[in-house]
Amino acid sequence: MQISTQIFRNSWTMSDTMRAIMKNNPGLYGSVANTKKEAFDQHMFAIEAWLLFGAYDAMSMNGQPFNLAPGFRDWTVLAAPQNIITIATEMDYEDLFNVLEYFGRTMLKGANSKNKVLYVDSQALTAINRLGRAYHNMRVESGTDTFGKRYASIVTDTLNITVYHHDFLDTLENAAGIGIVIDYSVLKIRYLKGRKTFFEEFNIDASGNRSKVNVENGMDGGGGSWITELLLENYNPAAGGFIFGLNSSRCKLDCKQ
Repeated sequence: MQISTQIFRNSWTMSDTMRAIMKNNPGLYGSVANTKKEAFDQHMFAIEAWLLFGAYDAMSMNGQPFNLAPGFRDWTVLAAPQNIITIATEMDYEDLFNVLEYFGRTMLKGANSKNKVLYVDSQALTAINRLGRAYHNMRVESGTDTFGKRYASIVTDTLNITVYHHDFLDTLENAAGIGIVIDYSVLKIRYLKGRKTFFEEFNIDASGNRSKVNVENGMDGGGGSWITELLLENYNPAAGGFIFGLNSSRCKLDCKQ
């Protein structure tokens, strides 16, 4: 598989009339700077979504090559499909640990850290916390005003796993209970030289001023584009993967209350 870089471009434009209105009514319309920031936020969201779920493809559009680079999901599908795990039944404490331990078994030239990150949606987070509380020997300690317990990490026989709730995963309606296990030691982001995230203005000359030529030609406005060109390298796809159905993690009859 020949890997190409992925290009991301998010732009914003506005007429000088709208620019003047916004400057004179910031409370009503916000600021010009916020418009640029919104484009940047969209740019970062697009990159993050691709890093997690980008799908490889090679095609042509209008006679020109059009390539999509693989993200973390596609590296897993193409090189470690066994690391896409679906939980079909209820899980107890030991079941959950056995599933997580699976991601620490495959070594590739030493590329597999014992420190992992588990990104989960809200349903998976709730299920894991309930499971932990059910098996944990809960005691009320004097001098504390905190009720309940929330787990930020999971320690198995060989792995240290930090758990993060990722808001983006809550938007995946058909993947409730999803968990993504990532080993950052085997991932590298490579930027094409000169194409690391930068901003280009529209209707601006080389000195950074409004282009008189464009203004004289009737271009009443400006804007810009955030541009990034990069790819994701994965030195050991088997060091991470996807778990579906983590919201099935709940207490069985052997829970210690």
